[in-house]
Amino acid sequence: MLGFQEDMILKKVLEYIPTLSKERKPILNCMNRTLAEDIVASEALPPFDYSTCDGYALNSHMTIGATQNNPKYFFVLGEVCAGAIFDGGVKWNGAVTIMTGAPIPEGTDCVIPLELGEIQDNLLIIIDEVQSGMNVRKAGSDLAKGSIVIKSGTIISPLEIGVLASLGRSSVEIIRRPIVSVAATGDEVIPLGGRKDRGKVFNSNALCIASLVSSYGGTPQLLDVIPDDKNKLRDSIIRSFGSDLLITIGGTSSGLKDIVSEHGFETMLYGDSFYDNKFPLKFLKDTNNRILPHLALPGKPVGSIVVFEFYGRSVLERMSGRGSSAFKVCSAIMQNEIVNEGRANVYARVKLQKNHEIYKAWSTGKPDHDLICPNVEANGFVFLPKNMEKVCIGTQVSVLVPGWSDI
Repeated sequence: MLGFQEDMILKKVLEYIPTLSKERKPILNCMNRTLAEDIVASEALPPFDYSTCDGYALNSHMTIGATQNNPKYFFVLGEVCAGAIFDGGVKWNGAVTIMTGAPIPEGTDCVIPLELGEIQDNLLIIIDEVQSGMNVRKAGSDLAKGSIVIKSGTIISPLEIGVLASLGRSSVEIIRRPIVSVAATGDEVIPLGGRKDRGKVFNSNALCIASLVSSYGGTPQLLDVIPDDKNKLRDSIIRSFGSDLLITIGGTSSGLKDIVSEHGFETMLYGDSFYDNKFPLKFLKDTNNRILPHLALPGKPVGSIVVFEFYGRSVLERMSGRGSSAFKVCSAIMQNEIVNEGRANVYARVKLQKNHEIYKAWSTGKPDHDLICPNVEANGFVFLPKNMEKVCIGTQVSVLVPGWSDI
């Protein structure tokens, strides 16, 4: 987890991340998007009184005093189905066969279920008193005209889409998706399908981070790999100023070719000296005073994922109008051993499962951040500080559960 200082810096920096502009989309394209307008009911729901069962619509007042020995008789005048309207009113001694969802005919105020009615020679026989409103859904009982149905800022789910459709809304305003430029750096990184000479690695980190961007509602734009060249780094950043966020991967250490910090752009500072140079999220400004948030991720696979989870996720949620959601942390019992051979601060990957209200965790491999295969099946991370040599079987641990986890 973030330390207190990093958490405070992040909260301060996020204040300068704007919510993005609105766009109008068909409701079926709005799943998991942030609503950018209040949805107001243009009519009551339901817009008319309707029957909640198949039966007979009649006037309840005319059933007063009905008993087995004193039955009441009603002439069946016709029928009405859902989507139709009964033509004409119903007199005091009349009844109408009605289907579920059909509007209640004028002059009636209740519905007798089919199975409780007896028909003889087109006469409905009633032997019990019936209460007014029985089996009738009143107009406006679900929603009053002019009321706010869904508030702006709501994350749209299938349930909201159903409500929008019931109101006749075919499209709504939502916050547009953040456009995120993603670029790996390093002479050793080659694109998929490229010639893999000795010492070269495929551009796996960028694909992984781009997928995370998509999972948190962003639209990733995968850039060409940036070689260890300051001028080419600067050129790539210039092309990224049309994006909402730039993410670079690698080149963040202090080696001879770790040149990401040497981009040559003015770095915006907010507040006092709290903005430490090692903080991975910065704001770049070009000669036209355009501002570009820049998240510099480490080159090791696990490091890039974890840092993105802390910082990239928060930025995307802020841009999407969601605010920053709290990270889920589960307490679990380790089912196998984790050994910190490198004696460094590491996030060990684990498979987390729930069994009878108890979480259990299995290490998926060595905790080294440059190993990729332990990512398979992992759905959580356990932090081991550099002074912790190992975590033993049966140890209770805190597991950081990322937003894309199945837990």
